[in-house]
Amino acid sequence: MATNELKIGVFIPCSIDQFSVKTGQKMVNLLEAMGVSCYYPKEITCCGKTLFNNGDIAGAQELGLRLMQAYASCSYVVTCGSGCAAYIKRYFPTLFANSSQFRLCSSFVDRVYDFSDFIVKVLQQVPADMQ
Repeated sequence: MATNELKIGVFIPCSIDQFSVKTGQKMVNLLEAMGVSCYYPKEITCCGKTLFNNGDIAGAQELGLRLMQAYASCSYVVTCGSGCAAYIKRYFPTLFANSSQFRLCSSFVDRVYDFSDFIVKVLQQVPADMQ
């Protein structure tokens, strides 16, 4: 399947949304230039990492569930927030263990990529000087 046939969810985390909007825009522009069709739900800007780190597990679960539901139909979810990608992959399975959302969580975690990982591992694009 060609990349432009996949539904690629773009997750712009709160730190980028608030402090570096151009970073998110440039990521989308680059993905589109590479033939990727991007889906971006503007109402989703937080993965819940800060809540989790502050001990608000219920709040982190609420935001995590909203995030997973927003991107449920996407083949991949790409973010320019590497800390968010790491948090999702590392802590979502624990956050949603023994819950009715665990299956959704498992599927979601496997589809989340940091921007650079997505380009190299999924699109298999490597800069010419690294080949």
